[in-house]
Amino acid sequence: MNIASALRRRVGATLAGGVWLAAGLGGVAGTGAAQSAIRLTKHNLSAASANTVRASTTTAVCEFCHVPHWGRTDAPLWNRSSSVATYTPYTSPSLQGSAGQPTGASKLCLSCHDGSIATGAVLV
Repeated sequence: MNIASALRRRVGATLAGGVWLAAGLGGVAGTGAAQSAIRLTKHNLSAASANTVRASTTTAVCEFCHVPHWGRTDAPLWNRSSSVATYTPYTSPSLQGSAGQPTGASKLCLSCHDGSIATGAVLV
């Protein structure tokens, strides 16, 4: 199941209003529907969240990943630094193809999910 399917299932309706979920959460646009969808997931790090990992005071849902200007320009106003980690790609005798270092949206996900940058370490 991809993230868009999971979010539609959790929200209980098709996401509308220009919200596109492409390559993970790398292409979210349309703030109202996007905030509603993220609010119901573990990616909601706001203080108002019921999640175990959350902020102590910040109630904004989007600011842990996005910033309204001044952010990085290689992603939709990304509010996090890139991980500088080097990864060991998966290998297997049955793998047809070669896996290299992650790029694009995968690097954006890894800016939180590889454990090398603190969750609250945002640019702005």
